[in-house]
Amino acid sequence: MNRRAVLAAAAAVAVAVAAYALLPQDPAATQDHAVAVPVEDPALVLEAASVNNEFAVDFYNQVSGGDGNIFFSPLSMYVAFSALYEGARGETAEQIRQAFGLSSDADTRRAEIGGMVDHISRPDPYSTLAMANALWADDDLHMLDTYKDTVRGSYGMHVENLDLLEDGIERVNGWIEENTNGTIRDVLKERDITYLARFVITNAIYLDAEWGTQFPKEDTRDAYFWKNSREHTRAEIMSVYGTFDHASLDGFQIVRLPYKGERLSMLVLLPDGRDGIAGLEESLSAPNIDAWRNDMAPTAMGVQIPRFETHSRYNLVDDLKGLGVVDVFTSSLSDLSGIGWDAVTGNGLYVSPAIHRGFVDVHEEGTEAAATTVIVGVTTSQSMLHQFRADHPFIFMIQDDETGALLFMGRVADPTAG
Repeated sequence: MNRRAVLAAAAAVAVAVAAYALLPQDPAATQDHAVAVPVEDPALVLEAASVNNEFAVDFYNQVSGGDGNIFFSPLSMYVAFSALYEGARGETAEQIRQAFGLSSDADTRRAEIGGMVDHISRPDPYSTLAMANALWADDDLHMLDTYKDTVRGSYGMHVENLDLLEDGIERVNGWIEENTNGTIRDVLKERDITYLARFVITNAIYLDAEWGTQFPKEDTRDAYFWKNSREHTRAEIMSVYGTFDHASLDGFQIVRLPYKGERLSMLVLLPDGRDGIAGLEESLSAPNIDAWRNDMAPTAMGVQIPRFETHSRYNLVDDLKGLGVVDVFTSSLSDLSGIGWDAVTGNGLYVSPAIHRGFVDVHEEGTEAAATTVIVGVTTSQSMLHQFRADHPFIFMIQDDETGALLFMGRVADPTAG
């Protein structure tokens, strides 16, 4: 398999999410977002993989400050925000397009992304690798049919209408849990879905794969893992011996650990020095990764890596603002008019919040990994009709308007009690 395709598939460990609304301002822009059926073109899938990898490095650089673990699915975010882009206009659209490297040609873009979604989710006798997309639209969102048809046809999105405030958290969280084999739960909290919420876009990606050459459990040892040249901790270090693609380069080594079936693999980049991670990170780029993979050759060797399990959560609003995506998160600047509009007020939409969650478990038999991206579209609050929703106990009074005298006073704790 082409190495670029292998990397794209390996980088695709993730899960994602979102949906939106507003009235179209430019008929020509609406025409650009007409439905296009994805074309299965291997060259376009490779192009999508290349663009995804560029974004992967950009996002890694954005979140790599500090010493903690990092884990995310660039492909999950790429697909979710591509779907959001289909409804964006003006500068809002341009910022998303540049940050994610999306094609400005609608047919090309949809063929690239639709082809990648199909490629990732194709049946495999050796491993489970699947991606799912969904759009959850609030009853108060007037969604344009052109947008709905586009995300259904080009992204394979499940589209569902519901009362987001009442049912959204349970429904969306349940969908994510189901599509990540129970590894990612409770992504959305009560604070994430308010009475202003009008849509949620979700993407989920799940991987469960066995190593091509497994690490014998009896060879796993408790040993030091050095966090830097001065500090260490104890970790379960796995060992395996075999022939693997490997290269010793300037200041670091790279090894490719294939999963069963040779469709997927893990690349491990190890700096020579215990304090060398910062220098290695500075050299990260998509072209360099391509070059490093091309330098690898089959080598008989022993490989030792730790068992590890990592959970991650990213607030994409802050992280993507750092990559130039600003307007879509700003109520006064956002233009999502290609999605629809708020049916109650006619107001437009912006995104708040956008969340990415990841999970990975690397062990002797293989790897289980999942990720999700969730984009919540809310209506702008300007001129928003005030909402008074008496769906819990309340006090009431009956007064004489001339004197202000309270004639009756009570509390409703159960309106069905009689």
